[in-house]
Amino acid sequence: PEEIIGVARCMNPKCVTNHQPIKTRFAVKAKGKEVSLLCHFCEKITELNFEPCKETTAKASGEQVIDAKDLYVLPGLVDIHMHGAVDIDFCDATTEELAAIEDYQVQNGITTIFPATMTLPEEKLCRILETAANFVRQHSQGAICGITMEGPFLSSKKRGAQEEQYICAPDVTLFKALQQKSGNLISQVAIAPEVKGAMEFIREISKETVVSLAHSAADYETAKKAFSEGANHVTHLFNGMEPFLHREPGIVGAASDNHNVFVELICDG
Repeated sequence: PEEIIGVARCMNPKCVTNHQPIKTRFAVKAKGKEVSLLCHFCEKITELNFEPCKETTAKASGEQVIDAKDLYVLPGLVDIHMHGAVDIDFCDATTEELAAIEDYQVQNGITTIFPATMTLPEEKLCRILETAANFVRQHSQGAICGITMEGPFLSSKKRGAQEEQYICAPDVTLFKALQQKSGNLISQVAIAPEVKGAMEFIREISKETVVSLAHSAADYETAKKAFSEGANHVTHLFNGMEPFLHREPGIVGAASDNHNVFVELICDG
């Protein structure tokens, strides 16, 4: 049984359930650090009780009371592609620094994260993945639930901030070796579908993890074929790819035509 650290009663919040905000009051039991005013929980919510409760009753029992009037209570957010936080790069982080990244994210309502690697030498990727695997083994209830592998199977033409010297052709054997180092944490891998060997890679690796089109100069037909082979995601849509044009719709057009494809946007400009 999980240890319940404390109980808090939130009075009068707008609680989002099934995409509909409802006004209610509820009691919440949380495992982890003290419940904050904004209802962020440092590990996880273990119980929600939507039965009416009176503030006077809660105070009499010694429970924490949060006045959440005009505030929203909603499920923790999920970040599937982030490179670090609090001046710490995931690719350089120690286990202690990974804990600092987790703490920062959770304190801001992001309760599930998938840190991303960059295009780097194989030896460094192995070290990054081993560090993350060790951290997750020690923090099984933490926010890190997987890893997004952004590189090295990308296009030099659309490399952006990726280091060109470490870009290489898609390699199933290399990916599986890295996946083993990560303790099977790699939940998404980016690929440029136009490069040699990409379709074979997508066909094989999409059986075990999400394959995302990224940093690619692929045209519409190539992207469409990649989706038919098993890719079902696009990394930072519009960025690191050809623009959407009426005669050359590219990855953007292919993704919009396929309802089984999820896309990611950089929303801060």
